[in-house]
Amino acid sequence: MRALPWLLAAGLGAAAGLASLRRRTAALDVRDHLVGARLLDHADGRLYHRVVGGGPDVVMLPGFGGNSFTWHDVTPPLATRYRVHWLDLLGHGFSDKPRLGDYTAQAQARRIGDVLTPLAPGRVAVVASSAGAQPAVALAAHRPELVAGLVLIDPFLQPGRGLEAALRAASRVPRATAVVMRALWHMPGFAWLGASLGRHRP
Repeated sequence: MRALPWLLAAGLGAAAGLASLRRRTAALDVRDHLVGARLLDHADGRLYHRVVGGGPDVVMLPGFGGNSFTWHDVTPPLATRYRVHWLDLLGHGFSDKPRLGDYTAQAQARRIGDVLTPLAPGRVAVVASSAGAQPAVALAAHRPELVAGLVLIDPFLQPGRGLEAALRAASRVPRATAVVMRALWHMPGFAWLGASLGRHRP
């Protein structure tokens, strides 16, 4: 009987996923995402960067598998008071995706610090979602002179062995991983399931 709620949840999740596969999703128009953007050179690979607005610097980091378009809706009001930096981590969005890249939180934090130092004089506020919180926290821990504060949205800070195995597998088949992540990103049922689960404390 204890397994019944989990089986029910799995069945509902599968049904939602199948239903969303039947629906057509609108194509994501990224043209606005590219206006004023550039690729910053780094020894590990080029990083997508875009600045909007003026004022104190705020850096926005998306979550695992995401890109800075995540911040599309919240950027306009923020940009009226802040200089908002969209930054795609290495392996995400429009940034380079080297097959043998170091994607640990510490390596991502080092890259963020390297590219921000010349772009944002002084300390920055870092806003990070989901697994983007890992490099944000690592940056604050290792480069406190760069970070004025952290805003962590639904942070995912403790990767388990299952996630590490999934990341290793994904790095071995980058094209297949990209196809799967793109498909999941556009599935309304998947987004609904994630939002529903996110409303409950573990």
